[in-house]
Amino acid sequence: MAKKIISYSRYFLVVALVGALVLTLFPGTLGGGQAENIQSFVTRFYVQCLNRQPDSNGLNEWVSRLMNGSKTGADVAEGFVFSKEFLSHGHSDEEFVNILYRAFFNREPDANGYNAWLGRLKGGMSREKVLDGFLKSKELQHYVQITGLRHMRAQLPLLRVLPLLIRHHLPVIIPAA
Repeated sequence: MAKKIISYSRYFLVVALVGALVLTLFPGTLGGGQAENIQSFVTRFYVQCLNRQPDSNGLNEWVSRLMNGSKTGADVAEGFVFSKEFLSHGHSDEEFVNILYRAFFNREPDANGYNAWLGRLKGGMSREKVLDGFLKSKELQHYVQITGLRHMRAQLPLLRVLPLLIRHHLPVIIPAA
């Protein structure tokens, strides 16, 4: 009887290890094509933001990190939009807004949205705030729901927000002399 249990345990262990290996090598087998949706999302950021096809190492790294949850969709967006490669192109505000629409929504901007975001930039809004607006948009949230793309974060990283919190709340914590 003990030999039978050990035999079944070995069988179970082999099946579990093979299953784990398959899921690691082919993550699209889990989640109904989620890996393909994530790969498409990341590829679109390469094409729209960097104006090139992704290199396989970079693409695989971003997709893997999104799949395992160590990076969010917002991290991907910030990683591309504020990368040295993107910034080296010196895009105008008009180009910046067009790129965000194409990268996030896979479409050209509508006139009202385009003019609103462009007006905000011309009025002094930072590109970080504009990106944050795209991350919080209802259209992006809808896209995330229908594609199964998870891990979209709709706030700026703490390191970007911390100086604002200190500037606005420090006088309350430490009263002036």
